[in-house]
Amino acid sequence: MIKELVDRSKQNKLSGVQVADEDMIHVHVVSHSHDDVGFRKTLDQYYTGSADMIIRAGVQYIFDETIQHLEEDPLKKLWWREQTDKTKASVRRLVKQGQLEFINGGWSMNDEATTHYEDIITNMQKGHKFLLEEFGVTPSVGWHIDPFGHSNAQAALFSRMGFDSWYMCRIDYRDKIKRRDEQNMEFVWTPFFDDRGDKDSIFTHVTYDMYWGLPNFYFDDMRAEDPIVEGYNMKEMLDQFATWVLKFSKIYKTKHIFIPMGGDFNYQNAQTVFMNLDRLIVNFNKTYSGMHAFYSTPGNYIKSAMQTKGVEWPTNKDDFFPYADDQYSYW
Repeated sequence: MIKELVDRSKQNKLSGVQVADEDMIHVHVVSHSHDDVGFRKTLDQYYTGSADMIIRAGVQYIFDETIQHLEEDPLKKLWWREQTDKTKASVRRLVKQGQLEFINGGWSMNDEATTHYEDIITNMQKGHKFLLEEFGVTPSVGWHIDPFGHSNAQAALFSRMGFDSWYMCRIDYRDKIKRRDEQNMEFVWTPFFDDRGDKDSIFTHVTYDMYWGLPNFYFDDMRAEDPIVEGYNMKEMLDQFATWVLKFSKIYKTKHIFIPMGGDFNYQNAQTVFMNLDRLIVNFNKTYSGMHAFYSTPGNYIKSAMQTKGVEWPTNKDDFFPYADDQYSYW
């Protein structure tokens, strides 16, 4: 079944850096932001940035900031929303060039524990219809990094929607520890196997910890940490990053490493974030041999990992409920 998933990933038009050196550790730095729709503020409050006393979050500023910086640097890859006709034309160009990649593509990132399958389908249908009409694209990679636990139904529905792969995050802490130890953080999920066999198989990536960036590498206003400065903390930051890369390389099976750089409402100050990530990537590549970092996308990473030759992917048939963050935190 993995061959069919790989073939499907080749057919899907994912952007990507062409990797030539199979012995190199390829570090995919993926910038992302996460909107907790309706969690602590209304949808409109989150978008406009009002009700700042509850949480400082304005999604419109993330769009404005990131689109501007994507236009300025063709090596960066990210996300969009409504603007002027001129900006819309720019965004369509970014999508065509592969800098901007739509993943998941639903109206929201739905819960998996209590939602009815009809609502999940409607949720995805509304988003995918918009993306197809506006950009002529249909997402092929799922992104479910914040639902609390993951269901067989969601995996099966994503597969039937044409997704060849998806990312998830929140699985029981004991399961995650075991999977890290056994290099089983990526696998082929065969939901409802007893009834469906492998017909609904989907390649699955579980993030190392959560979906946030690495400790000490938050440069946005939401959680600002020290910037990377030559002659001050450059060597320390590069060493920390290299340590994380090597740690990840022992947990995942391929030479491709997925490093998320973002979190809740990150990139409201995209200039600061990208300035520091630029310094990190450029100086990391100058300093370390055998490892190469670059801006990437979830689709590019998955495509690179799935198409790695000689890897035996484990399979999974069960769901991921109940979900516990730790010994005393069940959801």
